[in-house]
Amino acid sequence: MNDGDPLRLYYRPLIGWFYRKRLDLGLSALAKPRYQRILDVGCGSGIMLPSLSGLSKQVVALDLAQNLVQVKSFVEDNQLSVSVATADVTRIPMSSNSFDAVISLSVLEHLPEIKSAIQECMRVLKPGGELVIGMPAVNIWMNRALQILAPKLNMDEEHLSPPSEAICELQKYSTSIRLYRLPKISPQAMSLYTVMWCQKPKY
Repeated sequence: MNDGDPLRLYYRPLIGWFYRKRLDLGLSALAKPRYQRILDVGCGSGIMLPSLSGLSKQVVALDLAQNLVQVKSFVEDNQLSVSVATADVTRIPMSSNSFDAVISLSVLEHLPEIKSAIQECMRVLKPGGELVIGMPAVNIWMNRALQILAPKLNMDEEHLSPPSEAICELQKYSTSIRLYRLPKISPQAMSLYTVMWCQKPKY
């Protein structure tokens, strides 16, 4: 699939466990068994699309990658009801109040400024809709894990925004926020990944 989210890493020892578990954590944060419309912002290889299709008959997948041909082929081969398009999270080409859930995993940490991205995600959500954001933790444990699992990755260059900034932005829109961490019982200072769930106010 695309270079930003190589599918092969999901099946490698150690790092594959982390890649799969972060998706499981993000999907488990969704509160309802079914949704009318779901938006996947930063779909990467499309590996999460079969699971999202099981939750909704209308799934839209966006990614900034210039070539989404392989993702579209993946959708067609698996007969998924998913629309795939190239788009920037800071300029989502969708109508306001049009999705019941928006999910974006391992995307916002690559942005130097996440305010506009979260603003866009909240804009396209219907009142009462759910936003799920997943970001790698920024701490010594995550640094050491990446040194072992992905020694070629320069975290300072790749991860520009921490989860704490996303949490601060979400608090501007809603008081209904939940945090989930990987490992699940780890405190923030020792976690590897943080998933944030937020509900857009109904009124």
